[in-house]
Amino acid sequence: MGKRIDYIDILRGIGILYMVFGHIKYYPHYDYYIHAFHMPLFFFVSGLFFHRHNELSFFEFLKKISKQLLLPYFVCATFLYLYACITGVGIAESRLNTLLLIVTVNNNGIPNGGALWFLTCLYFCQIILFLLSKTIKKDSIFGLACLSIMVLGIYFKSLFHIDLWWSVHISFVGVGLVYLGYLVNKYNVISKLTNTNLFYTLIILIIHYFCILNTGYVNMRTGTYPNLFLFLLNFALSMIFYLNISKIILKYNLFNKVGKFIKYIGNNSIIFLCFNQFVIYLCYLLLERFGITDIFLNFFHMKEFIYSFVIYFLTIFILYLLTKIIMECRLKHIFGK
Repeated sequence: MGKRIDYIDILRGIGILYMVFGHIKYYPHYDYYIHAFHMPLFFFVSGLFFHRHNELSFFEFLKKISKQLLLPYFVCATFLYLYACITGVGIAESRLNTLLLIVTVNNNGIPNGGALWFLTCLYFCQIILFLLSKTIKKDSIFGLACLSIMVLGIYFKSLFHIDLWWSVHISFVGVGLVYLGYLVNKYNVISKLTNTNLFYTLIILIIHYFCILNTGYVNMRTGTYPNLFLFLLNFALSMIFYLNISKIILKYNLFNKVGKFIKYIGNNSIIFLCFNQFVIYLCYLLLERFGITDIFLNFFHMKEFIYSFVIYFLTIFILYLLTKIIMECRLKHIFGK
């Protein structure tokens, strides 16, 4: 895979839609469900486009991914930090401590930007894979190295009880997930395991949902895994199901506009990732300030869960408009566009 593929963009868009709602409200079953696959999904997708034989030098490669990942990371983190300093919202102990989070342990505490850890995590994940590819020529040894690093990442927190700067320890798990995506593409596994038959998709849904809710809790950001086998089993079942869903959305004209919308989100996922928590915060703040929250919850007697969906759809709409604006001006270059 070397160019954009519609069903992969839709798959990535589905992951973003799950991520946004997860940042709005953590309902136990929902939180349990999405963390089994929604962030690992992005590493897996990256692996579908991974090539072992990169002709760039290390410094050329570093320059390329720094522009793609570190530039948006620092621009967005700086913006969110300055907003926090002005308003006092999200400051951890002091302005200095909050600033240090951006350049040290960034997987918890960046004001309205918690998802930014993914950018530095993917950054180091790609560096590790590049170096392994350059130094290990034999495919079997390369694969063993990637999977060994993933095992280290899965058990890292339980062994050492620390978080490494810039989420490097999380990138260890990402290395294995990227490699699995690479294998899936190399051996054309997607065409063998996916099927747009609705009955087949329903069966996969039931199996994967049951397996997730009856095994241990997974959270890639916090380094929480039940065990290696269950994590990979649930993730594999989830990818089969959502790849099916992505292809079904493309297949049926009924979902034509929905498919284009989700594909657009997937194609511009980095913008949604960077700003979703800030937009969610603004939606809650503005609706509360103008008394709209009180009208929904008290006058219309709307349940809090339903109100979360109001915030959700408003957030997605604003992020969509924001993305449109960014893509029409020079700001798009910050996000690698």
